[in-house]
Amino acid sequence: MSPNRPLLQVLNYQVSGDLAGASSRYVENYYRGKPEDAPRGDAGAAIHLRPEEITENAVALWTSGAAGDQNPISLARGSDFTLVHSLGKILGEEAVRIAGAIYSTEQARIGGKQEVVTCPGRKVAPGTLPRKEYKWEDSDPVSIRLSLLTINDIALAGVSGEVMTMIQEHLKKKSTSSHPLW
Repeated sequence: MSPNRPLLQVLNYQVSGDLAGASSRYVENYYRGKPEDAPRGDAGAAIHLRPEEITENAVALWTSGAAGDQNPISLARGSDFTLVHSLGKILGEEAVRIAGAIYSTEQARIGGKQEVVTCPGRKVAPGTLPRKEYKWEDSDPVSIRLSLLTINDIALAGVSGEVMTMIQEHLKKKSTSSHPLW
């Protein structure tokens, strides 16, 4: 290879459901009685499917919380989805473990509320990209819809926008719910 020629990057132009799709696929296949492959060794004994739990109609829904970056491990580019599949399996296994601890009841109290609030706005100051640090400047106020759904002592909070981790930690700290789902 000539020293003047740039190295070719391997790019992946395939369509993918990404991490959400890989996690949902694992959970759906598990409850359909068709696991993609055996659980990892560190989780195997904790995941058991009872025959009455098998259903061909299983649908797993994905929602992103305020836990931070969904791509924290690698920004590497490649021609396959090995990393996505592996991370999806890890998250899917955790979802199955958590689902196994959920119980049903005929008695439920359901409540809900929505409110639109106005917050001071900020925007990223102009500058060259990529940046190591971002600077912020004041901007027009922003309207944000807040929502709350409660089922017995479980609270599901929603925000019409991306909630950064620091805001989520503040909401969690101020929550009076004994079982907030963050």
